[in-house]
Amino acid sequence: MIAVAFCVIHALSQRGARTSAVKPLNFGSRWSLPIALHIHVHLIGHHLGGLMLDPALPQNETRRLQVLQATGFLGPGLIDDLQPYVRIARALCNVPIAAVSLIDRDRQWFKAMDGLDVEGTPRRFSFCAHAILQKGVFYISDATHDERFADNPLVLGDPGIRFYAGCPLFIEDDLGMGALMVIDRRPRTLDADTLLRLRDLADCVQRALSHRMRLAIGSCSVSHAPAGQCGFMA
Repeated sequence: MIAVAFCVIHALSQRGARTSAVKPLNFGSRWSLPIALHIHVHLIGHHLGGLMLDPALPQNETRRLQVLQATGFLGPGLIDDLQPYVRIARALCNVPIAAVSLIDRDRQWFKAMDGLDVEGTPRRFSFCAHAILQKGVFYISDATHDERFADNPLVLGDPGIRFYAGCPLFIEDDLGMGALMVIDRRPRTLDADTLLRLRDLADCVQRALSHRMRLAIGSCSVSHAPAGQCGFMA
């Protein structure tokens, strides 16, 4: 990959091509690319029509999936108790779409939604799969101008995502389950007060979902039960 990067750089330099700096990815210490790979991704994306960046995996991915699989919530089907939260989120942010997602091994599943009518999407296309890699609100004002998402099928096609704000939902403090997200089909921003209220609402969703998950798992402690107990799947 690095060799290819320098070949591309050399070829473009021969044509007098100019390169610009790549914006740092907002993944903190969990995501680090070599400089040459940053240049490679940017050059291919800018000169050859774009290259979507797949979301990285959390460091605790194995444990995260064990807990989610133990709940039985992964897969199609809505959780009715979560529907009021997405209706409130949609109204709060004045957007056409709001949803609660859970991130599976290869897919994201929508467990509550308003303004959307799909069961889920591939994980590699999921904005929420990026959101679970950080604690704060994952915020994209215009996906067409973000190198990570500009050629994402969910941007180029239905639902035509432009604006996205996703509040990650956690269990056991650091296991990212999914996100409460709001989406608009036009570029926009949210003020600080609205973002704070959205995060407050996500905290309510997180408590409700965590409670349901613990009930589903049963009397075993999610924090300490070894794999193989409480219905954990390999």
